[in-house]
Amino acid sequence: MKNVIVRRADLSDCKEVFEWRNDEVTRQMARSSKFVLWEDHLRWYESSLVNESRLLLICEGKEKNKLCKLGIVRFDFVDGARKSEISINLSPSMRGKGYARESLKQSIAYMANEKPNCKLVNANIKKINEVSKFLFEQVGFKLVSEDRLFWQYQLSCSVQNNDKTASV
Repeated sequence: MKNVIVRRADLSDCKEVFEWRNDEVTRQMARSSKFVLWEDHLRWYESSLVNESRLLLICEGKEKNKLCKLGIVRFDFVDGARKSEISINLSPSMRGKGYARESLKQSIAYMANEKPNCKLVNANIKKINEVSKFLFEQVGFKLVSEDRLFWQYQLSCSVQNNDKTASV
């Protein structure tokens, strides 16, 4: 198991998130495969940092004894923050190194501590993205429906009042 540290994203992460978002593989797996312009990304990113219905988390880990940014996990909250939709995007240079599962688990735990009313996390995964399907299933997400392009997964989560850790 790889050690992963999760923290809130800040403006200093904007450039890396922009580069990760425009990576060719990322675009193929995203809902929208369009290339995002810097100005549009910056506007979205800055508004996301202050949007109380969104939580952007940066995952970091040690690679060759150096702390590296691994990727970003985004939560979009609805229904009074009782539900959220999750999205994960690893840095292209960190893919396949064993960080995704722990990044996802630690991010869900972080979110559950920040938003204890959130009881349901949804993930929409493109059907061409078998790697993400496997990842979300490993963390405990269950397939609830599907359409022509996407699988819809859900995870029920709760926070234990005594130690404030998410059970996933």
